Amino acid sequence: MAVALFMMRRKMKKANQWCFSACLALTLLAPLASQASSSEWLSAGYRTDYLRWNIAGTSANILSELTWSELDSVQLKAEAEHNLGAGMTLRWGADYGYIVSGKNQDSDYAYNDRSGEFSRSYADTDGNLFDVTVGIGHEFFVRDAAVQQDMRLVPYIGVSFHQQSLRDTNGVQVWPATGAFAGLSSTYKASWKGPWVGLDFGFDTGGDGQLVLRVERHWADYYAEADWNLRTEFQHPRSFEHVATGTGMLWSLLWRYPPSKRWLFSAGLDYQYWQTGAGTDRTFYVYPYSGCGGPTQCETRLNEVQWRSMSLLLQLQKSF
Repeated sequence: MAVALFMMRRKMKKANQWCFSACLALTLLAPLASQASSSEWLSAGYRTDYLRWNIAGTSANILSELTWSELDSVQLKAEAEHNLGAGMTLRWGADYGYIVSGKNQDSDYAYNDRSGEFSRSYADTDGNLFDVTVGIGHEFFVRDAAVQQDMRLVPYIGVSFHQQSLRDTNGVQVWPATGAFAGLSSTYKASWKGPWVGLDFGFDTGGDGQLVLRVERHWADYYAEADWNLRTEFQHPRSFEHVATGTGMLWSLLWRYPPSKRWLFSAGLDYQYWQTGAGTDRTFYVYPYSGCGGPTQCETRLNEVQWRSMSLLLQLQKSF
């Protein structure tokens, strides 16, 4: 069984690499198609994220747990669709979020199931978020006799990359209650990348309005690096790393409406939920660590990682 799982993971990794290369080539070549028509959008809005992970220890199934919540950010997003002909469509998007406020909680436990908490601290969080996706699909039109209109269906296959770069400052130790501590500037940089399949469902709402519902299923390789700057026994700038595989779901609702011939208004709501299975937490020590039998690298189980994100985007576009 272990050999089969190893071979399956290896094949998925190769498939992911091939898929990234193929879609990157499509992205570069599509704008060069002389007869391809394109639509582009640039929007801005509000986004909030949540990220949590925990690791196991020798005495507790959850030894340490980090939670970042209320990661509020200002987001800019660019999207485009290229009609390649013969019903083929290339869609890509990229967004950047600047975190203006956020919270972090760091808790350590002595016993199983989050019991025997012996350390808890809070911190402020800033940083940035970045996402890029590309997919290729084929559009179909289905006639709805009840409303006498065509509905547009586009099944997609593609790849995506998502990154959360977080920095914690202004630490306060609340258990034991020793108060604020100076010098905290720890970082955690996480990334999710892999293939996805999805479906775009669009129809007219009357008065030239259009509603688009998007659903995507993702598979991802997860990797993160951390720099715990106040831990002198850890190496820097890489104190520990996380490796795992996971899945994600994305739901998106977009409404476009032209209030006049020259203006186009759109509003979009995006929600994502991602989670990994068990993986590896690998810590790097300055000197041999007795808890691992002497080596400077110590491994334990990464139990899980959870990431949630929701964004509200608005756009007002003028045509000339």
